[in-house]
Amino acid sequence: MNRIEYEEKAAALTQEINRIEWLEEDFLSLKRKHEERVLDLQSEFHHLSFEVEALLHHVPEGSPRKYIDLQRNGDLKWQMDHYVREHLDQLSHHATQIRHQLDDEREERIRERNRLTWE
Repeated sequence: MNRIEYEEKAAALTQEINRIEWLEEDFLSLKRKHEERVLDLQSEFHHLSFEVEALLHHVPEGSPRKYIDLQRNGDLKWQMDHYVREHLDQLSHHATQIRHQLDDEREERIRERNRLTWE
């Protein structure tokens, strides 16, 4: 391979390495935004749940519906918290897999570029 071919291939591989790094940065940014939105959803749900609970405390003590609704509200809070934990755990797992895949691709391109020789 002559010097010009070497420089063209090295530049193309460098561009590919940069593209992979940008993909990783974009992915991590999207992941953070998604995590924030899920946590915002959880926070909003907790706020609404608190408001429902406050309203239920104004219902007379003898009402059987009050205790059923308080229990359901607590169950819904638990379900939401469980969903958020599971979702964020899965997201973290998938993010790790993607980061490893991108790292492997980047390292392969770096090795390809380092193997280039010219005469």
